[in-house]
Amino acid sequence: MCRWRHVKNVFLRCGHGESLSVVEIKCESTNCKFGPNHPSLCVPPSCMRTCNQYRLYPELYTPTIDGYCSACGMRYRTDSEIHFKEFDRYLAAYLAKGTHFSAQHTTTDSLPAPPDHRSKFRQELIPLTMHQFHELSTDVYDDVIRRKNEEGMHPPSLDLLSSHCVSVPTLPILEDFHPNHIPERQNIAALTVSLFEDLASDIHFDLGRRYPEFKEDVRASLSGPTI
Repeated sequence: MCRWRHVKNVFLRCGHGESLSVVEIKCESTNCKFGPNHPSLCVPPSCMRTCNQYRLYPELYTPTIDGYCSACGMRYRTDSEIHFKEFDRYLAAYLAKGTHFSAQHTTTDSLPAPPDHRSKFRQELIPLTMHQFHELSTDVYDDVIRRKNEEGMHPPSLDLLSSHCVSVPTLPILEDFHPNHIPERQNIAALTVSLFEDLASDIHFDLGRRYPEFKEDVRASLSGPTI
């Protein structure tokens, strides 16, 4: 079995310009089936914070293709499903316009291609690791909730609606955020409504690409029960 040993902290830069702190570890077990000191893994801090398996039961630590434990992989999927459904509700009117790619469509033959900068951004989302994409999706999801709550407490004026602006945006900051993560998170909160809808649509689209079963669940709920 594996017995992990912390080696060093390293930094990675993901596709959207954010630096991520990760932890490099190695197996120091002499009887590991993979051999002593087999190749190191990069484990996000979130794994080390949230996974009791890692701290208390190293033998249960099963790395996935991205180097994350199976428990975190399940958590990412659960969170992603919540994000996808929330984006689907938030973007209902936006997607109904039929002028943008939707993750619910199985084909795009009847839909016009998005602008070049949108297509390029969606391509940049593809190589993001599970952890990197989960952080970005979580930031956008948090801002969807913030915007909906603020609209409920303070309905936007006609002037704000016509200019597609939002008022003094802020998103909560956690102590363990990497310093480069904080301005990126606030930049999302500062986007105008139209630009934010574009971003949320792109994340929604890539969630559907990464988890095709989410699209099937949405289509099933729209079609209703079969008789």
